[in-house]
Amino acid sequence: MLSYFPKYFTDRAIYVYFALLLSVPILFGYPMEWYFWIFGIVEVVGFFYFAHQLPIAWKNYSPKAFVKKLFTTALIIRIVYVVFSYWFYNTMTGNPFEFGAADVMFYNQLGQYGHQCLSNGEWNLLSKFEAYADVQYRHIDYSIDGES
Repeated sequence: MLSYFPKYFTDRAIYVYFALLLSVPILFGYPMEWYFWIFGIVEVVGFFYFAHQLPIAWKNYSPKAFVKKLFTTALIIRIVYVVFSYWFYNTMTGNPFEFGAADVMFYNQLGQYGHQCLSNGEWNLLSKFEAYADVQYRHIDYSIDGES
């Protein structure tokens, strides 16, 4: 059994991705924004390239060194993504949340409210959150286009 993803498969996967990336907009007529093309290319090529390279490079590590290397690599990827996405979404939307971030905006407000409660010595967060959410949801207009 192989302990790595063979280059034959990773190369084919990258080729198929590029073929689909080019053919879907032609077939369906919905081209993506240019920056989503860049994101997709970096993610797919990076994934398949490193799925082949890293297991080979790390195969002689002890289990402890392997876990440490895996953790460090995953942590670096996540830190880079968080910093980049914070900058990108701040630039694109004016706030650090993704496009159409209704849920995330509410969670952020709820977190800020929880911080305020804890700062004021109010530790019964569950009841505070329930009351806060109830007040927030009462102000939402659920009708289509404001019609009842």
